Amino acid sequence: MWPKTRALAFLTRGGVASFAALAIITFLHVVFGEQAPKAWAITYPEGTSRWIAAPLILFSWITRPVTELLNRSANRVVRLLGIKGTTAELERIHSPEEIRMLVEQSRARGSLEASDARMLEGVFEFSEKNAREVMTPRTQMVALPADLPIEQAADRVAAAGRSRYPVYRQSLDDIVGTVHAKAILAGLRGGKGGAVEAVMRPAFFVPGTREVEDVLADMKRQKVHLAIVLDEFGGTAGLVTMEDLLEEIVGQIYDEYDRAPISTLGGVGGAAAPVISGGTEIKDVNEAYGLTLDDSDYTTIGGLLFGALGRLPKVGDQVKLPGAVFEILEMEGRRVGKVRVAPPPPPSVSPSAAAAEG
Repeated sequence: MWPKTRALAFLTRGGVASFAALAIITFLHVVFGEQAPKAWAITYPEGTSRWIAAPLILFSWITRPVTELLNRSANRVVRLLGIKGTTAELERIHSPEEIRMLVEQSRARGSLEASDARMLEGVFEFSEKNAREVMTPRTQMVALPADLPIEQAADRVAAAGRSRYPVYRQSLDDIVGTVHAKAILAGLRGGKGGAVEAVMRPAFFVPGTREVEDVLADMKRQKVHLAIVLDEFGGTAGLVTMEDLLEEIVGQIYDEYDRAPISTLGGVGGAAAPVISGGTEIKDVNEAYGLTLDDSDYTTIGGLLFGALGRLPKVGDQVKLPGAVFEILEMEGRRVGKVRVAPPPPPSVSPSAAAAEG
């Protein structure tokens, strides 16, 4: 009976009051001493800083002896545990996942522009990709034969509107160099004649599995703007340019010679169904039309439709995917050329359900 009697005496002599006081103080401390001031400071950072800067400096100066003692003691314990860095440094460290979460939260609150958030997200995704994921595929490459006369090469360059070209001998699997449009025009202006191989430079090759951040470092070190991507058998899989790598961070870049793959006719729900290129990247389609198409197995919308059909696509094929229906309007050989994006049909209502609603 003694323990029960003692507990009862504690409660009757102020135990309940002490517990209630502790609960109230904790509530006031968390709400008014931490959460509310923190939210105010995040919302009005400049005004808050000007208001509290002087008191904080004074308080820091007064409590410096105590804080120095505590910090040194904590740092010594941290070193004994084999952890590198001081407690202050460890408190400022954020993992990539935490930074991405902060970016998303800032974007959702409106304190970070959507374009800036996409760029920051692109920085994190940059290290997760390899050359094969960002390259221009072999089927879309514009290359020049090594023995092509300069005069004919100038005509092809004018028609293609690109600045750099791979140079091959027998086939695209036999890339022997690269050439800049300026070199061809200079050779044409000089009246030297000859073939493309006379003005080409050595080609730079990278495996398709090499991470893009390493490819970027390699290209900067070699001072080249175009690299040939090789597959596992040593054949040409495609090419990657410095612009391709930059676009992974800042988004698609168009100049006066580029044709935007995303139609400007409006969103999926617009009056006119937009038409896009089959080579448009899935991530760009998702961003333009607010879709959530999976891009883990395919890079382009044409590849996604190819995989969904399970056979060679043909004009008129329609593929229903989450959020939209894609109709193939044009084929370029065995490659999807143009695709119409339309909203999904409204769900059908059974006669019995319609009668019940009526």
